This record gives sequence, structure tokens and C-alpha cells, in this order.
Amino acid sequence: MKTAKYFLIAIVSLVFVNCSTATKTAAENANIAWQNSSEMQTANAPVPSPISETQAQTAVAPDALVKDLYKTHEKKAGAIVQGKNRRILDKYFDKNLANLIWKDMTTNQNEVGVIDFDIFYNTQDAEIKNLVISAAKITGDKATVPVTFVNYTTKNMLDYSLVKENSNWKISDIHYGETNSLLNYFREAAPSENKNSSDLGEFEGKYQVGDTTCTVTPAKMSFEVRWAKGSGIEYFSFEATDDGKQTFVSDKTGAAANAFIFDDENYNAGIFRRADGKELPVKRAK
Repeated sequence: MKTAKYFLIAIVSLVFVNCSTATKTAAENANIAWQNSSEMQTANAPVPSPISETQAQTAVAPDALVKDLYKTHEKKAGAIVQGKNRRILDKYFDKNLANLIWKDMTTNQNEVGVIDFDIFYNTQDAEIKNLVISAAKITGDKATVPVTFVNYTTKNMLDYSLVKENSNWKISDIHYGETNSLLNYFREAAPSENKNSSDLGEFEGKYQVGDTTCTVTPAKMSFEVRWAKGSGIEYFSFEATDDGKQTFVSDKTGAAANAFIFDDENYNAGIFRRADGKELPVKRAK
């Protein structure tokens, strides 16, 4: 009887151990399956794209850039245009205009260069009040910022032209009235042998107009245009427009005239608008 009793206890213990082991194994397997499922979900989850430094920064608005320029200029006159720190020029001006200013300030140290006046007030003697920097007028990658002020008792108005350069707004020219501008002063002062330099942006040389070409040569108070197709010469003169584009109109009587209208101040690309209204693409031929 005692032997049978011990045998029965052994059988019950064995059954209990097997059940416990099976239960533990099932739990472990379920836990492993859950972990694997979580890892699979994590591995398959979309990884957020890193934000580039350019995207993370908010570009300074055109009028805000001009306001900052005047703030720097007012703190110390000559701080921007001084020929000692190229970095501050690159902060405000596009590469083309910064190059011209830097060259003028560093090569004409012992003589008067193009910049012999305060370019931000268009004067050599300033007593400024009522400075107003208006909101920018933005069209695509170009912008205009009007600036008004009173110098002594005379009210003045300047227009800043800005372009997008590496996603940042930069000043490409300062207009002093309808015909004068800082860029034009550099063009007028350039030696004749450098008139074809692309950084000066002369309307000169060979252009592709639609499916034909023409050659532009500066003439007295105008520009001589010879077409590859056809004969004869056309003369074009610069014309100031409200949109600030560089426009050259043919010297013809009547309302209808041909016109070159450039998108950039280096006269590299734009449109040719014929007298009949048809427009053809224009680009500088290489």
C-alpha cells in the first residue's frame, strides 16, 4: 500500500512539472513572437527625412535684409563698404555686385573710384531723417524694395533690386531714379576693353533670338542690331519701365516697336517682343 501511494504521488508531481514547463514555454514563445513583431514594425516604419540646414533656417525677407543693412550702416558709416571685410558685402549683395564693390574698394585705395559717395543715400553729405523702408514687391525670384528719406530738406527715393542667390535674398542693384543705378555707374566707369565682361552685364555681343541670331554693338546713345537673317540695321534705346526690367526698344515711329526685354541685369536671357506682339526667347550666345 505504501509503495502504491508513493508511486501515485510521483505520477502527480511529474504531471504538474510537465504542465508548468509547457505553460512557461508557451509564455516565452508568445513573448518572443511579440518582440519580433515589434521589431518588424519598427524596422518597417518610415524613417523621417532629416531636415537640411537650409530648410531649417527661415530665409530673411527682402525688406528685412534692407532694414538690417541700414541698421548696420547707421551704427557706423562705412562699415559695409570699407574694403576690409568681404564677408559683410556677401551678406547683403549678390556675387556680381559684391565683386564690383570689393574690386573698387581694394584697387582704388589711393585714388577715387566709382564709389566716392554714400551709396545708400546717393549723396556725399548726409543729414538723414524720416527713413522709410517699404514692404517688398516680390515676383518669383526677384524683388524690389522702395526706400524713402529726407536728406536735409529734400525728399529722396531709392529702389533696391534683389534676387534669390542660394535660396537667400541678395541686393543686385540700387536704383537712383529712372536711369541711374549703382550697377550703371560701374558699367560707365569700366575701361572700353572690358565692355564685354559678363559681370558688367553689357547689352552687347551675339544673341540667339528664336531660331535666328543677331549681333549687338553699342552706338552713340543707342545700340546697333544686325540680324543674321535679312539685311539692314535696327537701333534700340534703353527704356525705363515700371516693372524694373531692362528693356530696349527699337527707334521706330508709331506705337508699335520691337523690344528686347531682359529678365536679368546682366542681359543674358529674356524675350524679344516683335511689333506684332509675338514673343521669342532671347539668350546670350556663347
